[in-house]
Amino acid sequence: MVRATSQKHTRQADKRRQRNRVVKSKVKNAVRQFVAAAEANAAGAASALRHAVSQLDRAARKRVIHPNAAARRKSRLMSRQARDAKSAKAAASASTAKGRSRRTKSGG
Repeated sequence: MVRATSQKHTRQADKRRQRNRVVKSKVKNAVRQFVAAAEANAAGAASALRHAVSQLDRAARKRVIHPNAAARRKSRLMSRQARDAKSAKAAASASTAKGRSRRTKSGG
């Protein structure tokens, strides 16, 4: 004989599991969108990063994922964004430096 309290606990666990799956799915999709935008060097990478960070914060606030796990994942996303921005800036400066001709002293 199954007790009513155990049945209620099962119902609550199922409801929480469904709710948590939705939140985790939103987090995964937001992170995937950022990674795709970052790999394509798209201008929307910054907005995708903001959206991913927002979803991670929301999941941590609802305790779907641990707050430290959210902080770790946000840190990794931010460092990737910084690394990509730095490499894009270096590539842009290298291409402009390559196009300029240097003036030399005339030996006379």
